[in-house]
Amino acid sequence: MKSFIIITLAILSTASARIYSGPCRLDEMSARVKTNFQVSPFMGVWYQIGRYDTQTNYVCVTSRYSLNNDGSIHMSSTGFTSGGTFRQSTGQAQLTNPNENPLTGKLDVTGFGSGTTSAIFWVMDTDYSDYAVVWSCRNISRGRSEELAWVLARTPQTSEAVRQRYENAVHASGLVLDAIRLTNQDATFCSSLF
Repeated sequence: MKSFIIITLAILSTASARIYSGPCRLDEMSARVKTNFQVSPFMGVWYQIGRYDTQTNYVCVTSRYSLNNDGSIHMSSTGFTSGGTFRQSTGQAQLTNPNENPLTGKLDVTGFGSGTTSAIFWVMDTDYSDYAVVWSCRNISRGRSEELAWVLARTPQTSEAVRQRYENAVHASGLVLDAIRLTNQDATFCSSLF
């Protein structure tokens, strides 16, 4: 029974992201990550506009990033399951290469249910005021990798112009736009859950 539960959890976790044969595309994605990254303007509230299907049926997802006194970043994400159950997770992030010049949007994240295991969280593109495209990857069994991606915005709904800019950023980042699942951020619907 215990092995059945473990296998089931493994299947559920891998079914919710993009699985690739081969290790994470670190070299390819590193060349595309945001350069001249500015930490302070990136802080604040971001609404999840879309994602690779990593949080099945989660709606009204909001992330808050804030600087800690030690220079690390506190990350908090909230949202609801399709059944209306509130969920919150927190983590901490550090710049991967804080002395890099120019600084890139590469962060190492701990928390979010992973305990002390560090995960990459790379800001592929952002204009700081309207949108951000974020990518993550981890190597999994049998030489495969699991990719995650998010499109974030400063407002729950975006204009057509902002949508075009983040779609262009998704393409330029080497991500699959058709795999981005839109997140329900309808104001009336989301306010009814609180």
